[in-house]
Amino acid sequence: MIVDCAAYREGQRVDVPADPGRVAAVVAGAGSFGWIGMRMPDADELVGVRQEIGWADFPVDEILARHRRPVLDVDPGRLQLVLRTARYDDHQEKVAIGELSVVVTDDWVITARWGQAAPLADLRQELEQDPERLALGPYAVLVGVVTKVVEGFRPSLDGFEQDVLQTELEVFSPDRHLPINRIYNSNDRCAIC
Repeated sequence: MIVDCAAYREGQRVDVPADPGRVAAVVAGAGSFGWIGMRMPDADELVGVRQEIGWADFPVDEILARHRRPVLDVDPGRLQLVLRTARYDDHQEKVAIGELSVVVTDDWVITARWGQAAPLADLRQELEQDPERLALGPYAVLVGVVTKVVEGFRPSLDGFEQDVLQTELEVFSPDRHLPINRIYNSNDRCAIC
């Protein structure tokens, strides 16, 4: 599903319908680029985008492939980066892992994400409020995406760490008589250790 589709010229969003074909017409002009943000697209949707924007070597299969780790693929005129994302669900006490693919050329940024992590609407809004930065083009968007994903790991790690600390306090509480406490603290009483 296309979440947002826009053309940018000299750091400003161009007032054009959020349709890949219409955006492609604007992108044909100098100093412009398009950004299509997608969430869990299927092959038909990606092929449709490829046709509408006229991008013959758009890597549909690579975007759809699930990756076990981050990937950086650099071809002449195109860069593809696959990032793992994380979001901590405190209610379920679980880290939700997602995947975000970013394909960048001089004229286009295509982002496709899977899972609940790393929505990019707030990044897009932040960049649109900073025309000087957005005027740097598609690679400024790429830097913003990478920064957002990396910053997204901190709350996940903090939430997980908090759960570990709470569990340790519960397991090793002096108010409870647990055999693990004896084993865990046995090094304090060992003359050889």
